[in-house]
Amino acid sequence: PGVLNLDGVEYDAGFATLRVPFQAVGSAAFSGPRLITSDTELTLLPLDLDVRQETSGVATTLMRFDVWNMNEVKLSGARRCVSCWDQVSLGVYDPPNHFLLETLQTDHGVMRIDGTAAADCIDSTPRAAWAIATRRLRIDGGADDAASTGVAAGAGFEAAVVRFDPVGGPPR
Repeated sequence: PGVLNLDGVEYDAGFATLRVPFQAVGSAAFSGPRLITSDTELTLLPLDLDVRQETSGVATTLMRFDVWNMNEVKLSGARRCVSCWDQVSLGVYDPPNHFLLETLQTDHGVMRIDGTAAADCIDSTPRAAWAIATRRLRIDGGADDAASTGVAAGAGFEAAVVRFDPVGGPPR
């Protein structure tokens, strides 16, 4: 079988934790002459992947979020169970949703994401993860839209393995 070792030797290791700056859902901090509100779509991918045809199943990880607002007030308890990958707006995360303006209490914040395990996230194991944040701006109630995307920064290192079915021989 094909194996990619994300261990810092064969390929770069994944990050132990991720850091993503964000604008609070519902914030109008970008407004000027036009009303601009923001939401962030977060894509999470646990790095231990098994994409073989004959596999034991997808990787499941509990993503725990620590969130700090602009006043450096820490909010914790936000979490999401991720199997294979996840892509959803921060505005629809389950309570406690610290990404909402009314909860965060400032226009901007930063989140730290850690892939862990928990009994209520069935078959979950701690895993390195990767994240992309897409900021979606709604201008004048939807008259116009804009978006920008960024990759999460990370801290520490955590090994991961990608398993796949090789196709054909080695490249020439």
